[in-house]
Amino acid sequence: MLNVITQIEIQQSDKLVSGRNALLYFDFVCEFEASDSWENFTNKCSITLPYSVFYSDVNGRKKLINNIGGFTDSPTFLRGDKVKVTSGYKYFPNGIETVSTAVIFEGFIANVTSKKPFTLECEDYMYLLKQIPAKGGSNNYFSGKKYTVEKIIQELIDNSEYKGVINVNQKTQTNIGDYIIEGNMTVMQVLEDLRKNAHLESFFRGTELQIGFLVYDESIAIERELQQKKVFVFQHNIIEEDLIYKRREDVVLSAVACSFNEIETDKQTKDGQKKTKNERLEVLVYNKNGELVGVKKEKGKSFPENKEGERRTFFFKDVTSADTLIQRAKDKLNDYFYSGYRGTFTTFGIPFVKQGDNVYLIDKSLPERSGYYKVKSVRYTGGVNGLRQEIELDYKIPKSQTEIDEIIKKFNDWR
Repeated sequence: MLNVITQIEIQQSDKLVSGRNALLYFDFVCEFEASDSWENFTNKCSITLPYSVFYSDVNGRKKLINNIGGFTDSPTFLRGDKVKVTSGYKYFPNGIETVSTAVIFEGFIANVTSKKPFTLECEDYMYLLKQIPAKGGSNNYFSGKKYTVEKIIQELIDNSEYKGVINVNQKTQTNIGDYIIEGNMTVMQVLEDLRKNAHLESFFRGTELQIGFLVYDESIAIERELQQKKVFVFQHNIIEEDLIYKRREDVVLSAVACSFNEIETDKQTKDGQKKTKNERLEVLVYNKNGELVGVKKEKGKSFPENKEGERRTFFFKDVTSADTLIQRAKDKLNDYFYSGYRGTFTTFGIPFVKQGDNVYLIDKSLPERSGYYKVKSVRYTGGVNGLRQEIELDYKIPKSQTEIDEIIKKFNDWR
């Protein structure tokens, strides 16, 4: 039997009210809901607690909440308090007590409702970037010869009080040329501008900000899989599903691929440097008689309107050859040309899954439909009604039937 464990940890902030610095623990929650996705800048979490609830301090002493959110001199919860939600199970395989939990969410209280029961509305570390004024470079001018996007954002953060709290992932270095921050922007608004104009995604993994064209880090997925394989079996640990199985032959897809390139001109700047200009290269890749083909966009003309299937848009940097861009787009589009499942499914809280993980979907009735998939997003819900994960698939990862059969065999052995 699985017994759900949920712990809410809240570190009070003394920014608004002096002397508020207690670390509070709650081992009961009516319900919580949290998201883990790269599509939205901010992952959110809502925590609903009963009006009459006790918390424990660092010494384990139980205390009753006497003020929810700021109506006396000693509020329990305030905007800006740090929050961590941990959940999982306690169970007894072979009579041995085993506890398996994971951090579901880390962030800050963004709002406190006063309804009964009351709710804490929380945001991940993007909450802090919404507070940081964007100041850096040379009067907010960043030379493309000196700065990559990752270095720009890290400098903006380091120029604030949150230096050392938030780090920017430096595995990739993305250069978009010269960049100017105009007006009184926050770091979050800079990220929004980079998404709009340079098509760079931004999201947090814990306290680390990831920026770039790539949203999945396969090394992290492999490391997490080595710790625990994520295996989900129909009629076993898949509770509900909204999945559609499609054959590759029935999938209609096309893609527009764009590359933004900085091109040197024959003109010079005042200091003798060659001037550059941004050039946009676009190609269309589509299925023609079962084969992917590509064409370059002609100046002054538009691509044919998409009248069937799904059309995706891919962005690349510094691809100056149309043939190379077509091949890059074909490689990426091939990820979505597969026979397999599309959609979402709901499972229990174990094995624990995060966006970017790789999961096995096993159909023992139709083994040929089993497969290995990339996770696009996860929605977690927990509380008195148990712990659930709603997992959204992105695409299927090639895996031989022999490897799938081995997973099924191991799963039967685990049971």
